[in-house]
Order: sequence, then structure tokens, then C-alpha cells
Amino acid sequence: MTQIEWAMWANEQAIASSLITILGGIIGISGSFAKWQFAVYAVVAGLVVIIMEYPRSLRAKGKSTPRRLQFPFTVFLNALGPLGRNYYFRVLFYFMLCVPCVFLLPTLLGGICLFISSILYFVAALRGECWKADLPQNEEATGNEGITAPTMPPPRKPRVFTTQKSAAVL
Repeated sequence: MTQIEWAMWANEQAIASSLITILGGIIGISGSFAKWQFAVYAVVAGLVVIIMEYPRSLRAKGKSTPRRLQFPFTVFLNALGPLGRNYYFRVLFYFMLCVPCVFLLPTLLGGICLFISSILYFVAALRGECWKADLPQNEEATGNEGITAPTMPPPRKPRVFTTQKSAAVL
């Protein structure tokens, strides 16, 4: 049986929690809450989490499916260096982001979900996982430089249409 890659679960949880946090922040801003500043913070924090979590990491074994248009975010996260690749940093960062979200009711659920994703990243970090950039490779490295697409369809047998007349005559 294969090992569970906890970082994949944490990535999906963080994406969902950032969307919940943004939605709660929008509700907190438009709902005229007394502490609306926390709602503005929640929207900004949710956007930061989406930027950090949108690019998928390479899996340890097997194929990983990149998200659509993840390349610019991958380059940004790869440029952060060890801060972008280390999951211990994400644990502390997401924990610090989730604390102000619990002070306002609409952002409470997003803060709790962000705390859960922080715990999942902690499990991934304890198991020795790290983020690996999914950058496109050169064609020379893949070995597909000599293969071209076919220009003609394959030959097929012609269809034979037979009509059978009914033998029953009245």
C-alpha cells in the first residue's frame, strides 16, 4: 500500500479555507459589523493563501496534474526559495493568518478551516514532505523531439450494407 501524501490534502484544504475566508470577509464587510477591519483582513489573507496554494506540487511517485494557469504562481513560489518550499514555514504562516479571523463571526469558519490546513501541513512536514515546483521541462529531457503527429487517418475497411427482403409474401 502506498503512503498518504499529506501535502496534497493540505493544499486542497487551504484552497477551500481561503475561499471560505474570502466569502466570510465579504459578508463581514457588507454586513456592517462593528469590527469590519477583521473582515478586510480576512479578504486579504484569503487572497494571499490562494496565491501560495494555487500551484500544485509534484507528487513523490506518479503523475501530478497541474492546475490551469499555475505557471506564474509556480515561478513566484519557486522564487521565494526555502520559504516557499518548506512546510514548517506554511504551518506558522497559516497559523498566524488564522488567529485574527476568529474575532469576527463571518470569518470564524474560514479561520478554523485555515487552522486545520495548518495542522495538515504540520503532519506533512513531520513526514519529510516538501514542495517541488512543477515547471515545464525541455523537449530534449523528455525524449519526444523526434515524434510527429500523424497527418492521415488510419485505413479502415469499407462498410458493407446488406438489405434483406422479407420472405413472407401475403
